[in-house]
Amino acid sequence: MNDTQSWSISVEWMKQDSAGVNRGSVRLPGKPDARTSFEQTNLILRGPVSENWTLSVLIPRVEIHQRVISTSSRLDLQGLGDVTVYGEYGSADLRWLLGLSLPTGDEAESPGPGLVPPSLLQLGTGTIDPILGMIWDGGDGVGMDPYFDLLAVLPFQDSDAGLQPGQSFSARAGAIWNLDSPWTPGVQIEALRRDEDRLNGAYLDNTGGTLWTFIPSLQFPLGGGASARVAWRLPLDQDVSGMQLVPGEGFVAEVGWVF
Repeated sequence: MNDTQSWSISVEWMKQDSAGVNRGSVRLPGKPDARTSFEQTNLILRGPVSENWTLSVLIPRVEIHQRVISTSSRLDLQGLGDVTVYGEYGSADLRWLLGLSLPTGDEAESPGPGLVPPSLLQLGTGTIDPILGMIWDGGDGVGMDPYFDLLAVLPFQDSDAGLQPGQSFSARAGAIWNLDSPWTPGVQIEALRRDEDRLNGAYLDNTGGTLWTFIPSLQFPLGGGASARVAWRLPLDQDVSGMQLVPGEGFVAEVGWVF
């Protein structure tokens, strides 16, 4: 929903519940004792700062709700997450990405294993995380436009609580179809690999894993330089370390303006 030659602002909302437990890649039968709901609302500002550089700022609001049935305990977190700032260098066809995730979200005083993603039940990691990536766009705005991107988040330090989040690597391949109509459908396959987290130098059990997700989407104009996009996150394969709650189906809605 972004134009590389113009400034844009968009608001993206995503919701995903986790109500199933995997041991490795096998779903365990029955209802899990814990259930978690994760929501994130992103304000995204993006625009050119030179002929070859584009700057983006992502400001997230995170909301996490967990219920443990056996103990009737509950955890409710909401607030600012970790702000991300990144630049893209290159042409419309191929761009390189360099950025940082900043520790603006609150971290837990005693972090422990949780979801993948989010891997921990806290609003932020408490660490400064470098981000590297590349984006390839093979389309010309006519017919099918394929794309592919790679992204690596590479934490290298411990938080104040002694936590070092696992490195994560993601790849997305997909396409959108420019039809003779205002509606633009798309499909995407996403692969996410997250390494195990470490606490005080020791690896945390029940963290890390590999997730494959199928994401169909639909984009349409709203008028006045605005457009909207909706997408569905449908889990394909989930192979986690140990035994973990895993994300279920998710929904994404985005509204953006180009000016």
